[in-house]
Order: sequence, then structure tokens, then C-alpha cells
Amino acid sequence: MFTNHTGPYVYSLYKDQFGLKEELVAALFTTGFLSGGVSGYFVGHFADRYGRKMACLVFCFTYSVACFSTLFPNLYALFFGRVFGGLSTSLMYSAFESWMVAEYHKRQIDKAGMSLSSMFGYMATLNSVVAILSGVFSEWLVEVTGTKRSPFMASAGLLAVSFCIIFTFWVRAN
Repeated sequence: MFTNHTGPYVYSLYKDQFGLKEELVAALFTTGFLSGGVSGYFVGHFADRYGRKMACLVFCFTYSVACFSTLFPNLYALFFGRVFGGLSTSLMYSAFESWMVAEYHKRQIDKAGMSLSSMFGYMATLNSVVAILSGVFSEWLVEVTGTKRSPFMASAGLLAVSFCIIFTFWVRAN
């Protein structure tokens, strides 16, 4: 379960903090959407071939690259970050859920009385709560630091922690 708590700050960072023209901001967003659309075609095959654990680790890396790209008010770095942002979005919306379904069946959680649809319901509810809390935390970070880059750096830090947890504790996620 991952929440994109940096999303509300992307436009504001580009437009207000970096002073980019509206056309460039639109091009950056379009690049991210195109990257997500194109990579969405390949991420399922990647997860099938290299495992869901690897796909989740790659997500942590690619989304961190997207976050770190906001440190540089350079168009090449920003476009590079949007490409990685689109790729990571495709991974986020496929690898983690497919891992959860595989683990549900592998551990036979249905025999413990929880249906897969209930598990997805709990996941959606918890994800919504985390999204709200992340938004409040991100807003606080922006107020304290005075920069809209801070939610991106916080996200990169949490992604590093996630990478370590996935790498260490997910024994087999195929």
C-alpha cells in the first residue's frame, strides 16, 4: 500500500516555485502520463518474469528518482523525473496488488474467514486514511521548510525504508 502524497505539489512546484510557463508544465504532465501508459504495457510482463518482489523494489527506486529530480530546476532533469514518475505509477498500480493476491492464495487466508474482496476493501479504506494523513503531513512540511520540494524528499526517505523492508522481509513474492 503506497500513497502518492507528493501529487498535489507537482503543479505548484513547477509553476510557482520554478516559474515554468503553463505550456511546459502541461508538457511535463503529458510526459508522465505517456510514460505511465507506455510502461503499463510492460510492467506485468516484468513482474511475471522477475517476480513481484523485484517489481516492488524497482517501484521504490523509480519513484525515488522521480522525487529527487525535483531538486533540480532543470528541464532535462524534470522531464527525466516525469518519465520515471510514469513508470513508477504503473508499477504501483500493478505489482503491489498482484503480490497481495498471490500471498492471499498462497497463505490460504480465505480459510481464516477473510474474503479477497474484504481484504481489498480494508486496503482501500486504509489507503484513504494514509492519503489524508500524508497530505496533512506534507502540508506541514511545506510550511516548516518553506519549499514544495520537502514532500518529495520525505517520500524518497519513506521509499528507502520501504525498499529495505521489502528487500529484507519479503522472502518470496512471485
